[in-house]
Amino acid sequence: MVYDDDDTRSWWSKDTVVAVTGSNKGLGYEIVRGLAKQGLTTVLTARDPARGLTALQTLQAEGLDSVHFHQLDVTDTDSVKKLAAWLQKEFGGFDILINNAAVQKFSQVYEDAQETLQTNYFGAKTVTKELFPLLRSASPAGARIVMVSSQNGLLRRFENNYVKSKLRVDAQQLNEDIIDSVATKYLEDVKTGRANEEGWAPNGYQYSESKLFLNAYVRVLAGSLLNQPKDCPIFVNSICPGPIDTDMAAGYLKKMGLDRTQVQGLASAEEASKAVISLALLPRDGYPTGKFFTDGHEIAF
Repeated sequence: MVYDDDDTRSWWSKDTVVAVTGSNKGLGYEIVRGLAKQGLTTVLTARDPARGLTALQTLQAEGLDSVHFHQLDVTDTDSVKKLAAWLQKEFGGFDILINNAAVQKFSQVYEDAQETLQTNYFGAKTVTKELFPLLRSASPAGARIVMVSSQNGLLRRFENNYVKSKLRVDAQQLNEDIIDSVATKYLEDVKTGRANEEGWAPNGYQYSESKLFLNAYVRVLAGSLLNQPKDCPIFVNSICPGPIDTDMAAGYLKKMGLDRTQVQGLASAEEASKAVISLALLPRDGYPTGKFFTDGHEIAF
């Protein structure tokens, strides 16, 4: 499937509610901003309440009064439950979940790998599971879950034969327990200093592994939703917005001994947000599920 970033037909309204994790700055902030400009009611979230409120005030100063804020730490189940209760109380549910929150570490330290997976993979799962009952699948175009991911998390980028044997199976054979077992194996390999030897992403780049597991989870979750009533669908996909000029990218470039001025092709966060917003707002007819997208195209896992 190919989609056009500019080819969205407006099925939504101010009553359409979107929750975006990790959205007080960078890509997440621009996703919230873009959705609010489209007229949707948008929930900005952040671990740090002060930073979240500052972001909210900045958007409201632009006249975007449909933006709301709630604190969220995706690694804290109690925090996620509080967001769920608030969404239920304020809106009676919501329509679109965009899992954007992520961290990126550059070391071969076990604690860093653990934190990366807890945020980027396990955290995204926790948010999805806790908020899932609140998704209004009977909304005009069905409910949507969009996982902000990376091409670095595609299976073909890994040389680890164990990973390939476990995750290359058909979506019908894959399940969450298998993915979690592979994630556990990865953390064990990092802890014992065998990550490079076992064919994981080089140089302690745990971001790649976290997105590998997230992409695999999208396939499992989408498969579990295939038998839902056709008049109440819930769609789930992952998307790589491409290389972006953000603080996270700056950290990676610093690790590589570069800075932003030495790299061509970095999109602004605002520009990159358009692809994520487009995927979230595609018309219902022919809407994909269980897919990975980048540059408007579907790419095989």
